[in-house]
Amino acid sequence: MIYFLVGRVAELSISHKDLGKLWKLFTAVKARYMDRLQWLLTDSRYVFGCIAGRKVVILVDVSSSMRVHQSHLKDQLKTLLREQLAKKRISFFNIIAFSTDVTSWQTSLVPNTSRQRSEAEGWIQKLIFGGCSNLDEAITCSLKQKGQEIYLISDGDTDHTSTYLMSQVKELKKAFPFNWHINSIAYQTTRNESLCFLQTIAKETKGRYHFYSSERQLDKSTVLEKSKALYLERQLGDDVKGLADEIALADYSIKQSLYYLGRYS
Repeated sequence: MIYFLVGRVAELSISHKDLGKLWKLFTAVKARYMDRLQWLLTDSRYVFGCIAGRKVVILVDVSSSMRVHQSHLKDQLKTLLREQLAKKRISFFNIIAFSTDVTSWQTSLVPNTSRQRSEAEGWIQKLIFGGCSNLDEAITCSLKQKGQEIYLISDGDTDHTSTYLMSQVKELKKAFPFNWHINSIAYQTTRNESLCFLQTIAKETKGRYHFYSSERQLDKSTVLEKSKALYLERQLGDDVKGLADEIALADYSIKQSLYYLGRYS
C-alpha cells in the first residue's frame, strides 16, 4: 500500500491497461463536472446559486440602491420559488425584506408547500423599494425565527461600516448559539468594498458566497479560462470556483495519463 504524504514523492507502478482505465475514468469524471458546471450556470442557480437547507430564510435587500433592479429581482425571486424551493428538500422557509424597516412575509417559518410558495409570490410582487439598509436588524429577525440557512440577497451597500456589521455578526453568534449560516449573494454590484463585505460575512458564518451581475456574463469557457482571476476579483462564487478547480484537476490528470500512455505504449 502506498501513502501520499505532503512533501513526499512516492514511486508506483501501474500496467498500461490499468492506466488506460484511469484515463477513461478521469475523462468521465471531467464530463460529469462539466455538466454540473453548466447546470450551475443556468436558470435561478445562475442568479442566486444553489438554495439548500432544512430551514431557509431568504433575506432581500429592498433599499434605495436596489430600486433600479426591482423588476428583475422580483421576477427572479418568483422563479427561484418555482424552480428551487419546489424541488429542494426544504422543510420550512420565510422571506424577509429589509430597508429602513424590516418586513417579514410571515411571522415565523412556514411549511414549504405549493400554496405557501404561491402566496409568497404575491407578496414579492407587492414589495416597495426605497430607504436605508438595516441589515443587522434583518439578520436578527431571521435568527429569531430559527432560520438555519440565511440567503442574503444584496448589493452590499449598507448604512453601517463593514467593521461594525461584522462585530454585530460575532455578537449574534453568541446570542443565537445554534447552527446557522449566512449565504451571501452579491446582486448586481461590482464595487469591491461591497463584494469584500458580502464574501466576508459568508466566510465568517461558514456560509457560501455567490456573485451575480448582468454586466458580467459567465459561461463555461469564461469560468474555466479565468476562474482564478475572477475569484480574486470576488466576481465568482464559491460553488462555481470549487467546481472549476475540480475540472482543472481532472484535466491535469487526463493529460498526465495520456502522456504516460503515449510514452510507454
